Amino acid sequence: MTEVELKLRVQAADLPQIRAALTRLAGAVRARQAKLTSLYFDTPHLTLLQGGAALRVRRVGRHWVQTLKGGGAVQGGMHVREEQEWPVPRPLPDLSKLMPAALGLPWPDIAPQLVPVFSSVFQRSVWRINYQGSEIEAALDRGAVLAGERQEDILELELELKTGQPAALYALALELAAWVPLAPDPVSKAERGYRLFQGVPLLPVKAAALVLQKDLTVEQAFVAIVWNCLDQLQRNQRGVVERSDPEFIHQARVALRRLRSALSSFAIAVPRASWETWAEELRWLANALGAARDWDVLADELLAPLIAQLQDRQPLEYLPRRVQAQRRQARRKARAAAASVRYGLLTLNIARWLDAQAWRTGLHAKQSALMQRAIPPLAEKLLTRRHQQLQHRARRLARLSDTQRHQLRVTAKKLRYAAEFFVTLYPRKASQTYLSALASLQDVLGALNDNATALQRATQLCDATRDARCRAEAGILTGWAVSNIDRQLQQLGKVWKAYRRQRPFWG
Repeated sequence: MTEVELKLRVQAADLPQIRAALTRLAGAVRARQAKLTSLYFDTPHLTLLQGGAALRVRRVGRHWVQTLKGGGAVQGGMHVREEQEWPVPRPLPDLSKLMPAALGLPWPDIAPQLVPVFSSVFQRSVWRINYQGSEIEAALDRGAVLAGERQEDILELELELKTGQPAALYALALELAAWVPLAPDPVSKAERGYRLFQGVPLLPVKAAALVLQKDLTVEQAFVAIVWNCLDQLQRNQRGVVERSDPEFIHQARVALRRLRSALSSFAIAVPRASWETWAEELRWLANALGAARDWDVLADELLAPLIAQLQDRQPLEYLPRRVQAQRRQARRKARAAAASVRYGLLTLNIARWLDAQAWRTGLHAKQSALMQRAIPPLAEKLLTRRHQQLQHRARRLARLSDTQRHQLRVTAKKLRYAAEFFVTLYPRKASQTYLSALASLQDVLGALNDNATALQRATQLCDATRDARCRAEAGILTGWAVSNIDRQLQQLGKVWKAYRRQRPFWG
């Protein structure tokens, strides 16, 4: 059978409200309670993990139930997987009912090697809800995943479709998310357990490799690209809220920029009116994360190396303290944004929009026809347009102002995102050489922008304090940043020449 469920991250402070809302939606029927203990099995070489499968044996009351999950996909917190389940007499796997090559795995070879690798223990509260003509099981889980001495808390809400349409899961989640923060979660308990078992900490997530085939339609490619961007955002949300590593914020911002770039790139086929309702919300989240990122860059990439070079000769004291105070304040705001009702509604609305293919209702005849064509011609058109925009903005490169260089950087970034979206449609060697040169150009332009933005932040900070010590230390920082900018401007000419030598790989 196919399991369809929407997984949502929950905050402990909101549990009373969530319980009350689910009880009301279930017709004032109290939740069924159960303590569930699960053992997950794999080979010593993690064959099941590599094959995209998860095998568990779970205690349910006085009985044991074995479940095998695999295949399918995870998109926007919606988990769609093949599931096989049957009772077993004891907490050990029994694979006798499996086909020898179920899920494409060699079970006769795997069975003798299976060992427990991690477990989960949690309290589950279950409500049955009839919603918009569909039957949904809402399961609120609170407990932990354990692997040896390592453990990670579980606090999540799973909305599983029993009968009806998947759209009802999004509709129910959006009703709940209007009252309490609910973040769509692409990470399963099994994925958490494997990470713990391998001793891998929660890390910032870069965009997953995106593979587009030439026979995909424009619409199919668009959907795959936007899901990819949304997945990167969701996989960094927890780190933004719970961790201090600034790279989580950086990667979440990258995800937002990629998403906005994808929407603008496909504007010829997907009308803005179909996503206008949440365009402003994307800008809001980008601004909240962007402010924190600016202070991170000032503290870590400008002040820190300056302090290290100065050592004790001319120590900076006042400015670093003020910068760190601003950094903490901006990070609190970024965390609050990522943990807010507003964030949950935004990401759920995007996922529902994708799942329902809501843009179709706003298409005119030419757009409808374009959406059903193969992607390569449109990809070539989009890449050519971005490439020409970059060439235009780079004219008189040596005389560009800070603002013009920033515009050039944004254009280069949009070209790079578009190139990475479509790169698998073209020969690898030529595309990788081109992308490497473009990345070098973007890196130098990014460093120039970071220095300019950091100087602006430091100057505004000291002007606001009216403190002579702050202004003096900001002067030292200004000299340092200006020397960096001079070196980067020299480097910019070199990387631009290297980029100009590259032939567009899509031509």
